[in-house]
Amino acid sequence: MTDFIDIAPLTVTETVRGNQVEVHGVELTDIAQIIFRFPEVAKLFDMKGKKAVDPQAFGALSKALQCALIVAGVPRINEASAANLTPGERMLLIARILLLTVPSPAGPFLEALARLTGKDGAAMIGEPGKA
Repeated sequence: MTDFIDIAPLTVTETVRGNQVEVHGVELTDIAQIIFRFPEVAKLFDMKGKKAVDPQAFGALSKALQCALIVAGVPRINEASAANLTPGERMLLIARILLLTVPSPAGPFLEALARLTGKDGAAMIGEPGKA
């Protein structure tokens, strides 16, 4: 019998500047700390009147917030080191962190997160009408 751990990877390895980097999903406690530290991220989950979360919106997040996400999902890196990454390297790592953190389909996860942040409504990643 296949165990859930066998089908849902808990980490991925990415290559950044020729080095192997282990990437993890972000825990709920880390998400909560990031939301309280960076109120701008809660706005992404304000689903009133929205049908979807634009994945491109994550690229517009402040560099400090990007670094905080990377620190939460990449062991043995600090925010100063994360800030030295190129924008492309940061987005690569954040994309992997999000894939490991947010299950597919993302709607129920984002709805729960919206409730936790005091926002209401339905949420999907991608185009409106598509899960």
